[in-house]
Amino acid sequence: MTKIKSFVGGAAYQTYKAGYTCEYCGNPVSWGLICRASHGQSITHDSYKTKDSFHFNGIITAITNLNYYNGRQNMKCLFGHKWNGCMCSKCGKTRDEQHQWKNGKCSVCGVTQPDKIQGLKNQSITETPKQQTAPPVVSQTDLAEIAKNDKNSDVRREAIKKIIDQDLLSAVAINACAENNNIGLDTIIAYKKTNDPSKLAEVARNAKDWSVRASCCKRLEDTDVLNDIAKNDVDEIVQRAAENKLRVISERKPVTHEPSFESLFFQVGLFARAETTGGLYDPNSFESMNICDTFVSYGKNSAQVMKSYLMTCAAGKEKYGWWTNASLIVECIPLAAGDSDADKLMLFSWLTQLVNVTSNIYEYDNNVRRYAQIELDALSI
Repeated sequence: MTKIKSFVGGAAYQTYKAGYTCEYCGNPVSWGLICRASHGQSITHDSYKTKDSFHFNGIITAITNLNYYNGRQNMKCLFGHKWNGCMCSKCGKTRDEQHQWKNGKCSVCGVTQPDKIQGLKNQSITETPKQQTAPPVVSQTDLAEIAKNDKNSDVRREAIKKIIDQDLLSAVAINACAENNNIGLDTIIAYKKTNDPSKLAEVARNAKDWSVRASCCKRLEDTDVLNDIAKNDVDEIVQRAAENKLRVISERKPVTHEPSFESLFFQVGLFARAETTGGLYDPNSFESMNICDTFVSYGKNSAQVMKSYLMTCAAGKEKYGWWTNASLIVECIPLAAGDSDADKLMLFSWLTQLVNVTSNIYEYDNNVRRYAQIELDALSI
């Protein structure tokens, strides 16, 4: 099979294979990008495979005509915005998320903080009426309605952070759907807070968005549910995620000894740079799932090592490419940290460090800080 390499607008080197067939619909296509975008899939390492010789203008035309990402009409950001919280540092475009609130105003874009957000932040909700010293400002049902329907993503996010009812959380995660081909942070927090195995299975089976279903498969341990999803889900990516998780479970070995801090730090670095996953980012692959499962099996010491590794990334002390799988490492930390109250307090401290550490490295903001904030928002302590 003939292989050639080319460079596309600052992206990583891609491998092109002769005789390309779309992995989503099975049809032979000239441009993998066009077919993939028509299926509503993210642009990743598979996006530029072609059975023809590489044609730069064809790729540029495909991206421009499809207007695949919201707001990419500005030529400065043809290949993606460089977000600094809520504002793109290249073109100045703003988005309604990740605001930096100070005295009721965003210090980045200047937008005024909605009263709803402050109201939701100030209220205290507990599990049962008996535990409440005063009636909540907003009921759990009303919070769920806000989480589903409010137009402001920050309002939806604050509402979800206050929801503790697993039925309502799973309903929010199931009904949310991608806007502009991107799942909102509010939706991610909703399914991450869904801890009841039966409710998580419902989300994995029924969520409208395929990426939510695939992500839930990685957290499931019920082999009957996973087998059902692997056979019956309408999306091949979700089927593959379920199949790979089944394989991880079947090949899982008991932990006989934990590696030293130095050894595990080295292994985390290899995974971060994708040196143990063929140089590719694929969160639903068996290799990625299996390595994450191994890290989680080592427990809280592993979580501390992963946190320490990411802190060195924030300081610019790690090798080039550490950002490839950095977001997957962030997701492993809460799973490995433990479930006791003391463990959760320690996890809160670690995630807060990852969010608040001073770093001007764009890849850290995009692949670590953002995901650590999601895990922090989903944490119940």
